[in-house]
Amino acid sequence: MNVNKFIAIIAITLVIDCLFVSCNVFPVAVAEPHFDELIPGECLNSHELQTACEISSSNGYLFCISIDLDLDIETKPELSSYTEYRRLPSDRVFDSFLKSAKLVRDAYEEAYTYKCTKADSFLPHCTTIFYDKGIVLTANKEFAGHPAGENLIPFFNISGGYGLLYPKEKVNGAILLPSDMDYDSIVAGKSIISFPIGNYSVVSERTEFELSIPVKVGMYLKWLYDRQSNPEAPIQLDEVVLHGSCISSKSLR
Repeated sequence: MNVNKFIAIIAITLVIDCLFVSCNVFPVAVAEPHFDELIPGECLNSHELQTACEISSSNGYLFCISIDLDLDIETKPELSSYTEYRRLPSDRVFDSFLKSAKLVRDAYEEAYTYKCTKADSFLPHCTTIFYDKGIVLTANKEFAGHPAGENLIPFFNISGGYGLLYPKEKVNGAILLPSDMDYDSIVAGKSIISFPIGNYSVVSERTEFELSIPVKVGMYLKWLYDRQSNPEAPIQLDEVVLHGSCISSKSLR
């Protein structure tokens, strides 16, 4: 989805979550198809994030970085009360379970239905990629008064609505997971993080941003299969660092 269109969808949500700018900054969000997903860790193609930097088209009040995970998925229409479209594992991911592919697919569909019926929070781009701490975002030049190399994450809005992280308190009860899972948040499959421009000036200066996110990739399909014979089966967690970079022609001073 085009970054500008995605920003238009989340504009009002960001205003509510950030409380940085007044409600009349953004126009009414453009109607877009409603997507939903439950993406297991097996779908992660690589550790490279697909990122892009852009000043919000909604009157230029937010500096935004869009973040997409590199996923082996497909999109299909879903004519249900939950959503219009779904992103779900590709046939290749399911077929990797060979003779057990149908059993795994059926278990996944049950888990997705559970998410739709149990979730009382907005989790549109849900994955089983878990985060605890250590996310770092840096610029190679001064940005909004912060020197090159400083971690900018504390100054960006990264959660809520279409943000990067869904906190555990929102996830609990929304998706099937082992009862003893210890984590802080899950990483959204598609997201935008934003910095409120406020009184800063937008200047023309080529600036490169680097993002790294240490995560634990939950092998969710394998766990759904294992729990058929062992309800107490643990979920396999692979520790990796997701990385992305983007170049902006604009910066803040």
